[in-house]
Amino acid sequence: LLFFQFIQSFLNISELSTILQHFACISVNNLSCNRYADQLYEDLLYFYNKNVRPVRNASSAVQVKFGASLIRIIDVVSLLEA
Repeated sequence: LLFFQFIQSFLNISELSTILQHFACISVNNLSCNRYADQLYEDLLYFYNKNVRPVRNASSAVQVKFGASLIRIIDVVSLLEA
């Protein structure tokens, strides 16, 4: 809840709802949002082998680093500014 309050301080409601719709579309696996996106996922993961690990020793741990950033994109329409 605090996260959404923090985000709302930077975005208006329409921008926030658009972003949440995109996340909902990505996170639901069995919902076909776009047939081209589905085809892209299928093409990218066609040769994917989940048993292969990116390490020399199979018993060693894999270190994964994640990062995130918040980017605000503003569409400027000259008609609305006038």
